[in-house]
Amino acid sequence: MRILEVGRNVKQVSEVKLGDELELRIDVNQPYNVSQLRAGHLVASSGDGLDSLLLLDWRGCPPEPSTFPVLNLTPPNSMVARFKAFRFPSSPVLRFSLMMMFCDQLCKPSDCGNGQVSYGRRKRDTQASETKTKEVPLQLAIVVRSLEEREEIIASQSQISNSNNNNERSSRRLEASVIRNNEWCITWPIGLAITIILVTMQTLIVLGCWSFFRRSNQKVLNDRVTLNSDFQPRHVTWADHQ
Repeated sequence: MRILEVGRNVKQVSEVKLGDELELRIDVNQPYNVSQLRAGHLVASSGDGLDSLLLLDWRGCPPEPSTFPVLNLTPPNSMVARFKAFRFPSSPVLRFSLMMMFCDQLCKPSDCGNGQVSYGRRKRDTQASETKTKEVPLQLAIVVRSLEEREEIIASQSQISNSNNNNERSSRRLEASVIRNNEWCITWPIGLAITIILVTMQTLIVLGCWSFFRRSNQKVLNDRVTLNSDFQPRHVTWADHQ
């Protein structure tokens, strides 16, 4: 047994808002089929157990069809009834309890009057084809929120989401800052080493140029000295002065 939300995409729900169109569905698995089942004594009660309402009697007939209709067969093997979400003032929790009966062969539907036929449970039946084999209780619960409660929950979730987004942004900024600091700590020694290498290379280049120019100047001076020594006055003895 489960509660589905009726709409474009029918889906199982556990929390709805007041007035939503819902579907109570009972799915039957092999080896049984819906013709061998009867459902009756469906009771809705509040979460605290202080309030209750009979939705289907032992025959499967609704005392208040406007609140909850009869169970109908839906292929391939389901019993369904559509209703609008309601709740009790004492609690947003709405509990459903149902009694299922399995027949050996076929179970005949119950005539609820006013043209309504329910595939519910018959309390007493003399038909041999409806010999009772066993009864199984089914239960489930959903939460029915009022419009005001739903809006408050949505607003609260929005605030939590915004807070989480802000925390996530702050965390990302912190991580980025840590990463940048780590990168600086890693690259600073390398940068210092590169700077030292560049300064050393520049110093070597300057020293090399200075040494080259010094040698060039020294060579010019040496050449001048040699040239001066070659042109110093010398005593020449001529043959006719002998």
